[in-house]
Amino acid sequence: MCVAFLFALSFIVHVLCDDGTQIYLYEKNLIWKREVAENDTESNLTHHKLLESFKKRWPVEKWRKFRYFTDDYLDLINEHWLQFSPPNEALQKILGGIYVLFATVGCWGNVMVLLMYLR
Repeated sequence: MCVAFLFALSFIVHVLCDDGTQIYLYEKNLIWKREVAENDTESNLTHHKLLESFKKRWPVEKWRKFRYFTDDYLDLINEHWLQFSPPNEALQKILGGIYVLFATVGCWGNVMVLLMYLR
């Protein structure tokens, strides 16, 4: 009963909030497209320079080899994100190890809770 009530409540909130959000995003997208059209030549040169810099720093050729994206996909990336260099590989491996450790501890914790519940 409680689950059905929560589901119905979340559905009603979703329906009531969804329309306004979509309209807002649509209007924001239109404004952004107008601004891009006005500054097209200046923005295009800056975007092109950032793309060239991005291609030199990131392993784009490996991504193409494994077909992670097409060439026109890079044009869709916001200029803000193109300016960053790749993260350190060792740091990524350390963070991945921490995530695996937390996932393992979490799963064992859930197993222990289930075992205590079943006994």
